[in-house]
Amino acid sequence: MRQELQNVNQSEAMEAYQAAIADKERKKQVWESFPNHKLDDRKIWADSDDAKHPLLGTRTFHPGQAAWTPMAVLFTMVKNYVKLNVDPTKLVESQLELFQWSPDGPFYATLICLELNNPITELENIIAKDAEQSFIYSKFVLKGAFEAAEDTFSNDEYYLEKYQSFLASGVICEA
Repeated sequence: MRQELQNVNQSEAMEAYQAAIADKERKKQVWESFPNHKLDDRKIWADSDDAKHPLLGTRTFHPGQAAWTPMAVLFTMVKNYVKLNVDPTKLVESQLELFQWSPDGPFYATLICLELNNPITELENIIAKDAEQSFIYSKFVLKGAFEAAEDTFSNDEYYLEKYQSFLASGVICEA
């Protein structure tokens, strides 16, 4: 699994991201190609031999699952480190460029901070690029103001209003 994270430059990271998205779309097409009557009860279908189609691999597939991008691989590794009571901070810090290069970097940076229940200063500039992720980070990780994202909020009326309402409420949210 570690080899999948060794993207040397931005173009390799983008290629890996695009390949993961394309793979998910291929699997989704296979999922949708089965007759509807077999999909009426998806739990029964997921246990059937049809669900083990070669394009779906050995795992069952659901259209709502995330694509297996390099960031998804990294997040899975972080979750495994946490389960093993190993601090994943060095792993995350070694992949800072990947967060910057990946279109899903802000999303996974926020998920990692939520998983660790701790802010990671090095990821804040990446999270601050996305208003939704900045709001989630502010509310559930920082539990207060997120100054690095205030420019981002000013460009998004919806999240600016939610952010200001959150700050004005004074309510501390527990994750």
